[in-house]
Amino acid sequence: MSKTIFFIFALLFSLSALAEKRLHYLKQIPVLHEGRIKPFDTYARVNLKEYLHKDSLPGMSASLWLFEVLFDQREAYNRKIFKINNPDVQKILNLKPAKGHTYNFIEVFSALGKVEEQINPLLSLEPEELTPEQKQLTTLFNNVYKYLNLSRSFSMFLPELEITHNELAQLLALPTGQKLSYFEINQSKWRLRNYLKNSNMQDQELLREASKIIQFFKFMEEDKFANFFKIIPSREIPEGESFSDNPWFAAWDMDFSKPADVLSLTRWHDLYRSYKGKDSTFMGASESILNHALKVSDGALSARKLWWEVQYNQFKLFNFAFVLYLIGFLVSMGFVITEKKALRIISIILVATGAFAHLINLSIRCYLLSRPPVSNLYESIIFVALIGVLFSLAMEKFRFQYSTVIGSLLGCILLMVSFGYEKDGDNLGMLVAVLDTNFWLAVHVITISIGYGCALVTSAMAHLFLYQKAFKNSLGDQQFKKQIHYCSLFSLFFVIIGTMLGGIWADQSWGRFWGWDPKENGALLICLWLLWAVHGKLAGVLKDTSYMVLISLTSVIVILAWFGVNLLSVGLHSYGFTENIAFNILVFVMAEILIIGFLLLKLMTKNRLQSY
Repeated sequence: MSKTIFFIFALLFSLSALAEKRLHYLKQIPVLHEGRIKPFDTYARVNLKEYLHKDSLPGMSASLWLFEVLFDQREAYNRKIFKINNPDVQKILNLKPAKGHTYNFIEVFSALGKVEEQINPLLSLEPEELTPEQKQLTTLFNNVYKYLNLSRSFSMFLPELEITHNELAQLLALPTGQKLSYFEINQSKWRLRNYLKNSNMQDQELLREASKIIQFFKFMEEDKFANFFKIIPSREIPEGESFSDNPWFAAWDMDFSKPADVLSLTRWHDLYRSYKGKDSTFMGASESILNHALKVSDGALSARKLWWEVQYNQFKLFNFAFVLYLIGFLVSMGFVITEKKALRIISIILVATGAFAHLINLSIRCYLLSRPPVSNLYESIIFVALIGVLFSLAMEKFRFQYSTVIGSLLGCILLMVSFGYEKDGDNLGMLVAVLDTNFWLAVHVITISIGYGCALVTSAMAHLFLYQKAFKNSLGDQQFKKQIHYCSLFSLFFVIIGTMLGGIWADQSWGRFWGWDPKENGALLICLWLLWAVHGKLAGVLKDTSYMVLISLTSVIVILAWFGVNLLSVGLHSYGFTENIAFNILVFVMAEILIIGFLLLKLMTKNRLQSY
């Protein structure tokens, strides 16, 4: 089995290595973005997601798309990559409905230009002061500006000006009869300056040509605003500072009078020319840029991490795990219906393989960030999903025959939810200082997330118990009851320990163990709920049905504590805030209440509900 899994992953690696081989080194070139040095490929995906809400185009990777934006504006400006779903926004911009609700840069830029006076006052307002349409307009406006900024990052390389005066061309040591770029002409700028300084200004035609060059310089230097694409690292690192703490530079930040800066730009110019010429030097040029950045970093940059991050982006093992969980759920449901043992074995293999892919991708993420996956809601969801699946598979040891049904369903649902937060959470961003330096935070969040995952599995088991009792004329298997009770205790243990560790973190970070923060109250609520259920069961106050109802409702308590407190937008746990989840939470809570209420009603009509 292990050899088969290894072969599958090896095959995936080999197939991906053949695809877009020409971009192999380009994808790894480091870029400074949002406080973290990330490969070109990640930077491209993050930007494309902002515009299109996807990290690739049909038949085109994000890296190739970004390279086109940087070096081939004629194609890039006509490519439809701005998604505008809201018909009201389309109406405001006077845009006709388009296939896929996508528009190209020229269409959107022109439309925004006509309503710019309406948008400018909105840019200074807080998000909560804006209507949904206004939020989307301001976001679109900022995205178009960023896109324009990116597209002009290397405008200095674009061949725009032809020198027709032979004497001036000889003076500047430049060719005639072909268009030259700002970068190429600028290297002879000192020759022109010396000539104009020492010339008697007799040749009017030459002076007119020289004046044209000066005007060209002024025109091109207006692109110095294009400073988003930070790709040239600082060479001098002050003692005591890290490599990433020092400023990185965009191409237009370079001093053209310094040979070292010109050499850095020359490497990118060579890459541009090889791309335009479609010759075999493209990989060599991109490799040269990558090696230069690694050399300048003096070991601060890891070539291995850059490579692994590109693979992480490419394989999308969370998607692969989701597919396996989904198939595993369908097969496990086939086992429940037919009770064929072969289907149960296949479902276990599918879910276990999905969990392996899930674990591998999460481990790669931890390796890349050098920290546990606890920084934001997206990471929390994918981690809890893995815990839930692994905990369900562990129940196989106790002969719980529905373990794959619960594990695969939980994995599917949570990964599906995580995809909704992927745009903001999957960019491998840096943590704020208080979250990135405290050992107790990592231990606290990991521990309580394990409690979340186990509690959700336990809740699903209790749902299944109520279903069996209501529809299968069964009072419930005693072994099944014990399993649910032990799982409740296991969940309670991790939630309590995780909450206490959170207090230790709060004491070290903020100087108080407990402050009645919404997130703290949420964790306490889970503890109290499970304590109430468990103590009621042990004291004999709660009978089986009542106990199972409380355990079933644990899923509601966990969701409210995990997601719901973020709706308050207050407290110190700002790393977990998100938007637009109130409706989803309401739907989930109402669905759970209706499902459990229906099962109770079914039990009551069959006179099987015991006294409390």
